[in-house]
Amino acid sequence: MKKFHNLPILILITINLLVFGGCEKHSDPKNVYKYYYLTPSQVAQSPYFTSNKYDTLSFFNTLRDTFTFAKIKTDTAFIKESSTEMGSEVTTYYNYQYLHNTYQTLKGDGKFEVWHKTNSVGSFIEVKLLNYKFEYDPKTIDKNSRPYTFYDKFDIRGQSFINVKRFNGVGGSLVFINVVDGILTVIANQNSDSLIISKK
Repeated sequence: MKKFHNLPILILITINLLVFGGCEKHSDPKNVYKYYYLTPSQVAQSPYFTSNKYDTLSFFNTLRDTFTFAKIKTDTAFIKESSTEMGSEVTTYYNYQYLHNTYQTLKGDGKFEVWHKTNSVGSFIEVKLLNYKFEYDPKTIDKNSRPYTFYDKFDIRGQSFINVKRFNGVGGSLVFINVVDGILTVIANQNSDSLIISKK
């Protein structure tokens, strides 16, 4: 039964797309409500929402302490924006769907959370891993996207990954990501500490 863990999310998105064509619109005399849903291609940009392989994630640090996170919840809601037309005073409310996974460490109270969000600007993935928080546009993982550094092959502590992009995180940290594995490692420059995924 576990292999169908993400099936309700994909069914929800598929039904929304089939019924509403990706955008649902409601209106009344003074308000217009528009709903924009994540498409299957957008959902596929983040491994955390497409495979039960990511129901459990393990990271270790430079001291070889291991942090194992188990997914405890997947939910979806909307980011809301609005604009009012001068003269008619009609307000349009734009509602952009996001997906959210919450992971909990098997020991202790550490959390790992990941969101796939959309808004009027575009689509982006936001991650909070223990005390680290950062976001990135999935399109910037492409080899030709600048200004970030791209590695055809990236080796760290006995593990090899391919097609890896390096991003600047909060507080001077460096974050390494690829499409297949998501977050690979977070390196905090100020104390050389790091969190590295245990590759599956």
